[in-house]
This record gives sequence, C-alpha cells and structure tokens, in this order.
Amino acid sequence: MVAPDIPAEAIVSGRANTLRSSLRRFEEAYLFCNEGDMALRLASTAANYFSFPAKTRNGGYRLGNVIVRNLLPSTGNRRKSGLGIVNLSDEGRLVLPPKTASDTKDPTHLNYLFLNAESSLAARQNLVGLEDSQKSIAQLFTYFDCTNYKEKFLDPKTQKEKQVGIVSKAIGKPFLGFLDYVFLSLDFFTGKVDTHGGYIFSPQADLSEQLIYGLSCVGFKGLLRSLKANPLYGRSLEEIKLQRSELTPAQQEELAALQTLSHLCGTKGMQVLLAPERYEVDVLGGGYDRDGY
Repeated sequence: MVAPDIPAEAIVSGRANTLRSSLRRFEEAYLFCNEGDMALRLASTAANYFSFPAKTRNGGYRLGNVIVRNLLPSTGNRRKSGLGIVNLSDEGRLVLPPKTASDTKDPTHLNYLFLNAESSLAARQNLVGLEDSQKSIAQLFTYFDCTNYKEKFLDPKTQKEKQVGIVSKAIGKPFLGFLDYVFLSLDFFTGKVDTHGGYIFSPQADLSEQLIYGLSCVGFKGLLRSLKANPLYGRSLEEIKLQRSELTPAQQEELAALQTLSHLCGTKGMQVLLAPERYEVDVLGGGYDRDGY
C-alpha cells in the first residue's frame, strides 16, 4: 500500500478488524507512508470529521501518515544516522525497542509506530487488547517511512548537484511540528512538493520507485537478489561472515543483501520497519506461520 487513505488504526488488531481477514490472501504486505502527506492529513481527516466521524482525534489519522521511529541506541556505522531498518542491529538481528519506565507491557513491533509525537500505536493496541492466542497484524507489514526521503539530482540551471525532498521538505526531524505543516501545506498546494504521489510521480524518486515496483513484481526475495549486484553488498557480506558465523552461506548472503538495503534506505533518509515474517522467511529461509493472525 502506498499512501493508503484508510484509518491508521486499521493495523490495530481487534475482533472487528476487516484488514485482518484480507491479509490472509497475501504472502507479503508493505506500507509506504509519510507523516507530511498533507492530502491525507488535511483533506481526508476533514472528510472523516463530516462524513463518518471518529470518536477520538487519533481515530481520524490515516494509515499513510504513520510514523516509524528509531528507538535503538546509536552504535556502529549503521546507527549513526538513525535511519535504514530501525529494528535491525549492527550484527543483522531483529530487535525490539528497549523497555521504558512508562511501559506496562513488554515492547512489541507496534512500539516503533506512532501517529504523532505523543501517540504510539502500541498504546492504542493495549487499550483494544488482544486475545491470548492472537498476534498483532501490524507485524505482517514492512513499513517504509519516507518523511525524510531525499534524492540527489543535477540542477539544470546551476549545473550543480542538489538534494531535494521527494514527498516532504525532508528536514530530518523525528516528528513534524505545527510550523512544519504550515510550510509543507503551502508547498503542497503550490505544487512544489507532491506529498501524496511523489513516491512514484516525482522525477527524482529513484529509490522509492525501485522499491515499489520491485516489491510488486518480484517480492522481497527478488528485491534482495537484485541488490547483490550493488557495490555495497560485498563489504556487507564480509562483515556478516565475521559477525554471524553460525549462519549458513545462503543465510549470510541474504542477510548481507538486507544490510545493503538498510544502508541504501538510510543514506536517502528512509526509516524502515522490517516485518519479522520477512526476516524469518526471506533471510533465514524459514516457513510461513500465520497462526494467531
């Protein structure tokens, strides 16, 4: 899903969740989102208020505005920017965020996801509750937060290389403030930034196009295979062989490709939350297990 105009709470598991039954038809699920998508944040939320009002303000937020937040300590080369795959350690292991004093339950996949600076989706899931045997459907998605996604391009006027935000101004903040929304709204309505469709329609959107079309056509496994031709792959593979000697050669190769993907996304400002299922199936070579979803 790219910038979906559905309630953000659709990925919060509950008895009446229609998305839960739909996911059974798909082997893989991805979400491309942008906190600064003003088409969703303004128009869709306003339409929701008048046509089908949500009981709370948070209920009006759209899934395309979900924020991926890096909660891990900054260590090693891959943590310096705080970007890339936020739940992947330097050694290539999936990790949950650290437990804080305010957490009443152990952290989950949802702790990385936010509606705004104050509201995490984990808190909302705790309010809804889960049955003992039920798992959160949010764990089936891989999230690409493109709020700070930027690309380099050659300015035809100055003939100099510049960086440009693709779906926002890409100012590098973990959360946008009121003034950021004001200036971004002006750019959106004047056509300077396509906050809703820039993932595909922006002339400079190289990486987002590669990810969207690649995942749609060949899936996550095929995308990782294509990254093995990247110059970064060889260096990542050497590091993985030293750090994860317990893995088979095939697993090391897939993990090196995953680290390459993390680096590519990180250098261009994307924050990615990898689905545990993608790690277990496409990297480690395990089987699908949808019991409890």
